[in-house]
Amino acid sequence: MQLNISVSSVDVARSGDLALDRGSVQATVTGKNGKPSAQTSEYALTWKKAADGSRKIAADTSANEK
Repeated sequence: MQLNISVSSVDVARSGDLALDRGSVQATVTGKNGKPSAQTSEYALTWKKAADGSRKIAADTSANEK
């Protein structure tokens, strides 16, 4: 499997405790017939700053393109 991730935008709250990351992901796999098959989807991740200063994903959503 090959993954190609393209981040289109990142928005950070003024407080710095929340961020939104948007982009697309293309996954390509080789089928039993030897031919590659690709699927692309759009995603949005909401990141929340933890007490220790690290960032964790608080929400994740995606939509497959046809």
